[in-house]
Amino acid sequence: MFKFRSILATLYLFLHPGTWKELREGMNTPVSDCVSWKDVHW
Repeated sequence: MFKFRSILATLYLFLHPGTWKELREGMNTPVSDCVSWKDVHW
C-alpha cells in the first residue's frame, strides 16, 4: 500500500507543474535561508 501512495504522490507532482517548480526551488534553497521548525506557527 505504501508504494502505491508514493506513486500517486509522484504523479501528483508531475501533473501539477507549479507544485513541481516550488518543490525544486525548495530543494535548491540553502539551509541557512530556511526557517527553523521552532519558528513555524501552525
